[in-house]
Amino acid sequence: MASKMALRWSLGGLDPRIVDDLTALGVADPLASPCDVFFAPLAKAKVQTLALSVLVCMEMLKALSAVSVNASMLSLPPTKNPWLLVGCAVPFGLHYALLKAPKLASVFGLTSLDGRDWKAVLALALPILLLEEALKAVGRFLEQKRAREERAPIQAL
Repeated sequence: MASKMALRWSLGGLDPRIVDDLTALGVADPLASPCDVFFAPLAKAKVQTLALSVLVCMEMLKALSAVSVNASMLSLPPTKNPWLLVGCAVPFGLHYALLKAPKLASVFGLTSLDGRDWKAVLALALPILLLEEALKAVGRFLEQKRAREERAPIQAL
């Protein structure tokens, strides 16, 4: 108990729930040996699960954004292609089911995630939509600029 208090004090402004999470996952003293998170079995499973979940969510969101190469998701929503929705829902559903089935999760070295973990996964995965939409906007801008430049010499004649 005293070591937990000292650890919390040394973390300063950081969320003390992090310490509780790490100690619950088998990491005795996260500040003394931060690499223990990679060797404690429960901690390793949690880290692997979070990383895989972020990647799965990012790929599904990127696929939803790929309805059009140039058009924004706001002007051409993913609902225009129901097969794409099915194609994203099935892998995500399989991933979720894998995490909820303890025997299957243990085969892959994964563990279930709670609500706070899913919020972190979404916080890390959602920026891919912003990036994709920004890239589409830059592409539209460059395409319009090129089209204007091609028309300008013709109008000058």
